[in-house]
Amino acid sequence: MYYFVSYSPSQPEKEFSFPRSHLAWHLYLNFIYIHLSTDCSIKNKMDPAGAILPLKPPIPHKSRDQMEEKNMKIDGHTHTHYCPHSSGEETAKYIERAIELGFDIYVLTEHPPLPASFCRKLPYPEEVVTALAMKETELDSYIKEMHQLKQKYKDQIQIRVGLELDYLPDQPDWTKYLLKEYANYLDETILSLHFLKGTNGWRCVDLTPEDFEEGLIKYYGDFHTVQKVYYQTLKEAVCLFHPSRVGHLTLCQKFQHYFINGRHVMEEAKEEILDILSITKRKGLSLDFNTAGLYKKYCLETYPSEWIVKEALNLGIPLIFGSDAHAMDQVGRSYDLYEKAMD
Repeated sequence: MYYFVSYSPSQPEKEFSFPRSHLAWHLYLNFIYIHLSTDCSIKNKMDPAGAILPLKPPIPHKSRDQMEEKNMKIDGHTHTHYCPHSSGEETAKYIERAIELGFDIYVLTEHPPLPASFCRKLPYPEEVVTALAMKETELDSYIKEMHQLKQKYKDQIQIRVGLELDYLPDQPDWTKYLLKEYANYLDETILSLHFLKGTNGWRCVDLTPEDFEEGLIKYYGDFHTVQKVYYQTLKEAVCLFHPSRVGHLTLCQKFQHYFINGRHVMEEAKEEILDILSITKRKGLSLDFNTAGLYKKYCLETYPSEWIVKEALNLGIPLIFGSDAHAMDQVGRSYDLYEKAMD
């Protein structure tokens, strides 16, 4: 079943719907679309005529965790050719690699666009900012194309279409808008924190160790204060939103081996982490067991750290493997380590 979604670029927060008197007409158009068209593209959101998108209510996240994920091989955090800092390989290649590796479920969780108003607060060159996420004009195409791949490979692997949503502390309405606009087209969502307030605006948590030092450590005074603020902010995000799972919980540790005592977690930060786990458990969310950190020069461990994994397991919080693949050869990386951690 397909239906039409109207959109006004001047009023992105407003919900639009067709009058009830037009229902029969739209059902007829849907019938014509499904039976006569095999190559209909989603119209760009800037087109006032709206977009045609697949409508399929998502399975409740909790039921997935309970009924499916315990016994299936899942890569729950992956990226696509829509990511400007990925390898550029076609997403189909990633999926075919997942099939070769014997995965049952493959979750596409691309970075959605960042609002222009937020990008203006990032003190980076234009080429750095544009490489962070897809353009707003690409989001509909991403949704459409990933659903096409979901259908193409449905007899070989279960594809879930999702997004890795950013928590933007001063613009939570942007994330709310994305969820409201695309909820019916998303099977899963990951909520991550990539930005903190810092020197001359908002700074990336995971860009380079030099940028981390210049933009965050000098702003807050020391590494461990940045650490505490990161977890405080992530706790706000988990309280405010209800994603499928929390992404790379310990991303602030990406450069831990670059800084003196960077591996040490202060008691205040530990308290924030335990609060996050408590909220995660209470809300029935899962955690991203993200192996990307193992391959980062100054991290060399998973997100989250081993002691947090143990705490989560003791609380009964599901941990879902995520390769965070940005290239085909990264799909499923270090899945064996995840299996050992779950034993």
